[in-house]
Amino acid sequence: MSGYIGSSGVCGEDVTILRTFLNADGGFVSGVALAETIGVSRVSISSRIHNLELAGFKFSAIRNKGYRLEQEPTELHDSLLEAYLINNHVNVSVFSYKEIDSTNSEAERLIADGRDTPFVVFSTRQTAGRGRKGRCWQSQSAQNLYFSFAFRPQLPPSRMTKFTLWMGVALCDLLDETWGIPARIKWPNDLLCNGRKLAGMLTEARIDTDTMRDIIFGLGLNVNSQLTDFPEELRGIATSMRDISGKTFSINALAASVIQCLLKAYDDFIGGAFEAVLKKRWIDYDCLNGKRVKAETATGKLYGIVAGLNEDGSLAIVGEDGVKIALWAGDVSLTTQGVQ
Repeated sequence: MSGYIGSSGVCGEDVTILRTFLNADGGFVSGVALAETIGVSRVSISSRIHNLELAGFKFSAIRNKGYRLEQEPTELHDSLLEAYLINNHVNVSVFSYKEIDSTNSEAERLIADGRDTPFVVFSTRQTAGRGRKGRCWQSQSAQNLYFSFAFRPQLPPSRMTKFTLWMGVALCDLLDETWGIPARIKWPNDLLCNGRKLAGMLTEARIDTDTMRDIIFGLGLNVNSQLTDFPEELRGIATSMRDISGKTFSINALAASVIQCLLKAYDDFIGGAFEAVLKKRWIDYDCLNGKRVKAETATGKLYGIVAGLNEDGSLAIVGEDGVKIALWAGDVSLTTQGVQ
C-alpha cells in the first residue's frame, strides 16, 4: 500500500488536524475550533480523532479545553509526515510503502514511468534493501528510515564525483546541529558514530553519452532501533540514534527534517555553492584522515595512511613507499598492518 503526498493517498483533513496539534506545541486544541476550521461536524472530529488513535496516535481530552496530542505513532504515517513537511515549508512528492523490495528500485520504476523529479520514496521495511556492490542492507525494523531521492540533474558525470560525499556532509551537519549526534563519514558512503555504522548511502545513476540523465540517492538511517533489533552478526558493528543518545525520536519529524536537508543540499550542489563548504567540513567529519587503512580494490589490496580528500573527490592515500595514491573505489578499513 502506498500514499502520495498531495494526492488521495493522504487525507487532507487529517493533515489539517495534525498540523493544528503540532502548531499548538503540546497545548489543548478545541474540538469545536477544529470542526469550524475543517468545515465538518463536531461528531466528525471525534470520529477522526478515534481513527487517528487506531493508527497509533494518543490524545487526552478535557471538557471545555479540548484535545491534546500526547503521543505520535512510532512508525511513518503519511498524513503526519505531510503535516511536518508543510510546517517545514517543503513541497515535494513522497511515495510511501509499508513494505517494498527496495526504495532505490521503486525510484527507478517511478522514473521509468515518467514521474516528475524530485520525489522521495519511503518504506517502513525493505525486503531487498541494496548496499554498495550488490550487498544487502538490513532493513526489517520499522524503527529506522529507508528512503530514496530521485533527481534529474542534467549535468556532466564529472560534476557528480563529489555528490555522495556532499550529501554525507549535509547529513552530518543536520545530525550534529539538530540532535547532537556526532556522526562522522567513512569514505565513500557510510556514516559512523563511535566507530559503529549509523547510516549507509547509495548513489545510482544513468548516463546518456556525456550527460547524467537521472540520479537516485538512497539512505538507510538507524533511528530508534535497539541493538537487540539488529541481526546478531551486526550487533557489534551497528548503532542507532537512540543507542547513541538514549532518546527516542519522532520518526516523522526526523524524516521531514532529513527531506528538507537533502533537498537543500541537492540545490546547493547543482548551483555549485557546496565546494568551499565541502572542503572545510570534510576535515571536520572525515573519520579516516591520518589513519592507517587497508583498501581492497578490484586489483588487490593496498595499505597506507589517509591524507584527506583530493579535489576530484577521490580518497588520498600515502602508500608505504611514500607515493600518494588516488582511490576512486574500494572498501576501506582501519588496520595496524603494513604492506603484505
